[in-house]
Amino acid sequence: MRYLVALLLIIATPCHARDWTVTDTALESVYLVLHSIDWVQSKYSSKHPDTFYETNAFLGKHPHGGDVNAYFATAAIAHVSVAYLIPDKYRSMFQIATIGMEIGYVRNNYHIGVGIQF
Repeated sequence: MRYLVALLLIIATPCHARDWTVTDTALESVYLVLHSIDWVQSKYSSKHPDTFYETNAFLGKHPHGGDVNAYFATAAIAHVSVAYLIPDKYRSMFQIATIGMEIGYVRNNYHIGVGIQF
């Protein structure tokens, strides 16, 4: 899992869109860190189905670990791709909005007791 998180962070680093900025890279990195924490929390809850359930409609209430990995890996790649392709005047709005969403997910999971285990 640690290697996968490192890979996702590396994916965001070399983005070379014509108008990609250092700020875009920083925002994408922040998003991917939060997304990775959410990923780990979802893996944790999938290992404790008697205590927690998933609220992500794509995953279902009690997803298997492999389904969690497939979803979050695909979502991370899709986010980087969309951020890369979106026009520069909208990119930071997209990144900031999705960072805000991830903060909400991670915060909620933390408050209900979902652990973070790498």
